[in-house]
Amino acid sequence: MIDIDGLFSVGDSHSAFFGQSGLTQCHWTGAIGKATIYQALKQGLDIFNLREEIINSEHSKECGFMKWQTNNDVYNVPDIQKDSTVIFVFGYNDIQKNINKYHKEYPEPAIYDLIADYVKLVDRYDVKKVICTIPPNPIKPLSEEGHKGLYNHGICRDFEVHGSSEDRRKYTLYANDLLRKLCREYDIKILDLYSDISDNGYIKKEYTTDYVHLDYSNKELVKLIRDKIMLI
Repeated sequence: MIDIDGLFSVGDSHSAFFGQSGLTQCHWTGAIGKATIYQALKQGLDIFNLREEIINSEHSKECGFMKWQTNNDVYNVPDIQKDSTVIFVFGYNDIQKNINKYHKEYPEPAIYDLIADYVKLVDRYDVKKVICTIPPNPIKPLSEEGHKGLYNHGICRDFEVHGSSEDRRKYTLYANDLLRKLCREYDIKILDLYSDISDNGYIKKEYTTDYVHLDYSNKELVKLIRDKIMLI
């Protein structure tokens, strides 16, 4: 059983839920340009140096720190140590955007390679490791033009996803199945939230305020996820 105190989350903007809800101390890797599995693999991800990297990033210098990162004007989240428990929250941007954009013809081999390399990367870290499943589709686009839509998620800016919602639903299901399988093989704990927050492949309306990210102020949802973490 995981001790809820002293938890970290690391990953794309969906990791922010854990920090904003108070479940974890959060390192949002978008500040250092590593908000996707692909970027983390290509550029490397030193989880023991994330604090310094984020403090010294151009993003932090220009924009300051996001509200889930700090309680004041100093980035005071402690460093991840070898005895830390870290929840890795990557994959949303890879699946919802990049697979559709760059691997439309043969998506499954690309997803397999991506997820397999991701699990291998996480396995190498000398911490207590947890991988979170990839969340469902955004509920609806603000505009729709030939399978492309802009979503206003209220954190940074509008963003574009690629491919049809059905494609993204299938890719996410396949990626999560791979995560479950490979986590068993590597004996890595998995925080499997997909079915709890999914409504036919879309994020449940009651669990989001921006169509895309989980609502950290929803006490029912926070309790649900806290209980799931405690059972890992």
